[in-house]
Amino acid sequence: MFRLENDAGEATGVVAAAVDITQREHARERLGVLDHARGRIGPSLNPLQCAHDLAEITVPVLADVSAVALTDAVLRGADAETSLTDGQPQLRRAAAWPSGSGQVPAVGAAVDTASFTDVLGRTDPRIERTGANDDSLIVPLACRGVPLGVAWFGRPERRDAFEAEDVRLAMNLAAHTALCIDNARRYEHAHAVALALQGHLLQPSPTRQNAVDISHRYLPAGQGAGAWFDVLPLAGARVALVVGPVEGKGPETAAAMAQLRSAVYASSALDLDPHELVARLGDTVPRLKEERPSAAESDHLAVACVYAAHDPVTLECSIARAGRQGLLIAGPDGTWNDAPLPQTPALGQDGPPFATGEFSLPPGSTLLLLSGSLLRNADAGPLDRLRERLSGPSASSTDQTMERVLDTLPGDQPAVLVARTRALDPADVASWDIPLS
Repeated sequence: MFRLENDAGEATGVVAAAVDITQREHARERLGVLDHARGRIGPSLNPLQCAHDLAEITVPVLADVSAVALTDAVLRGADAETSLTDGQPQLRRAAAWPSGSGQVPAVGAAVDTASFTDVLGRTDPRIERTGANDDSLIVPLACRGVPLGVAWFGRPERRDAFEAEDVRLAMNLAAHTALCIDNARRYEHAHAVALALQGHLLQPSPTRQNAVDISHRYLPAGQGAGAWFDVLPLAGARVALVVGPVEGKGPETAAAMAQLRSAVYASSALDLDPHELVARLGDTVPRLKEERPSAAESDHLAVACVYAAHDPVTLECSIARAGRQGLLIAGPDGTWNDAPLPQTPALGQDGPPFATGEFSLPPGSTLLLLSGSLLRNADAGPLDRLRERLSGPSASSTDQTMERVLDTLPGDQPAVLVARTRALDPADVASWDIPLS
C-alpha cells in the first residue's frame, strides 16, 4: 500500500494492490508432497508398506481420508501377469489413513472389484460426487499395463471439490507407487526363486569318511543368501571342510554360489593343498564377476571362504581362509581359539593374500566354520557370548555343540559346520616305501 500526494505534498488518496497466491501455495504444497513421496515410497521393497506410505502422505494435503487396495496376485507375491489371465483380479484393502477412523474400510477386507472395473488397469481416474460436499477420487495403480490395484481419496470434511491439479497430483503419486509396488513384487519373486534354487543346489548328502564327526545347518535365507558348505573326502582317508558365503541376494548370487561350489569340488579332486585351492578360487571370482549379466565397474562379487583339510593319520589340519570368515578351533580340553588365522580381504579383492596355517588337532578337537563373521563393527559381544557358551561343560556330540552355537549366534549365519576330529586306528593304517627306480 502507498499514498498519493499532490504537488504540495498533501495526501490525496491511498493505493492498495493485492495478489492472490492461493494457487501458488497449493502448487508448492503439491510439489512438496510429490517430492516427499518419491523419497519415502519404495525403499522398503514391501508392497504393503508402499501402499501404507501412499495413503499416509496424501492426508491432509490431497484428501481427508485415503485407502489403497491391491490385487490378490500382488499380496500373494505371485506373478501378476499370469494371475490376471484367469479373469478379473480380486482386490483387498492394503492400507487406510487415518487408521481406525471409521471412515474407511478395514485393512484386509475384500473389495467389490465390480465397483472399480472402469478404473482398474486403465490410466484414467474417476471422480465421484455423492453430495455437495462429499467428493471421492479413484485412481488406478498400474505398471507396464498390468493392474496392481486402486487408490481412493475422499473429502468428506471439505467444501472444495477435486480440481484438475489435484487429479494430476494423484496420478503422479499413483504412477510412482505402482512402479515401487511392481519393483517390490519382482524383488520378492526373484528372492523366492533364489531361495528355491539355493535349496535345490545345496542338498547335503551323506558323505562316507572316517576323519571327523559332522553336524551342519543350512538355511537359504538372510544376509548370506549365497552361502554354501561341503564335506569332501580326500585321498589317504583325509577330509576337506569348506564354508563360504557370496555377498548379495537373488538368482545371480545363487548361480555364483553354485559355480564356486563346483570349482571347489573339482579342485579338491586334484588333491591340492588348501592354499593352492583357495588361490585357484580367487582366480575364478574375477571371471565370474565379468560374466554376470548385471556386471558394472562398481559391482563387486565379494566371496569369503574357509577351507580345511584334516588328516586322521598325522592328526594335522591345514587351513586357508579368505575374507571375514567365522572360524574357531577347540582342543579336546574344550579351550577355544577364536583367532587361529588373521582376517584378510575377500577373494577377488585387492589387499594382502589369504591366510594359511597348520594345526595339530588330536582326536576330540572341534572345528567350527561359519558363513559369516563373528565380529561386525568391532562388536565383540556375539563372540564373547559364543565363547562363554561353548566353554561350558564339554558337549557330548557335534549335534549338542551345534545346538549351543545356534542358541547363541545372531540369525545371520545361514551355513554352520561343526566337525569333531577322529584318529584312525594304527591297525587300519599301512604304508610302503616305493623306490625311485
